[in-house]
Amino acid sequence: MQVSLRNASGPVDWIKIAQDGADLPTPVSTTAQETFTVGETFNVKFSTDTAQDLLLDLPLPGQKIHTTQTLAFVGVPANAR
Repeated sequence: MQVSLRNASGPVDWIKIAQDGADLPTPVSTTAQETFTVGETFNVKFSTDTAQDLLLDLPLPGQKIHTTQTLAFVGVPANAR
């Protein structure tokens, strides 16, 4: 399975903070696109300076299913995080 968080230009960046219930030793900033298997979990953080709508994209190519959900984010200035 794959999941991504994207704007019109493509995947944004997020910070991966945990995988399979365990915190990562060091959070990893990466492109918001992840491939995972059934039963695998991961936690990410995302923040933005400006309000924007992004797409959470979940294609399941083997089953020919493609789900997309629009998520609305409120901008938070960097100095307020």
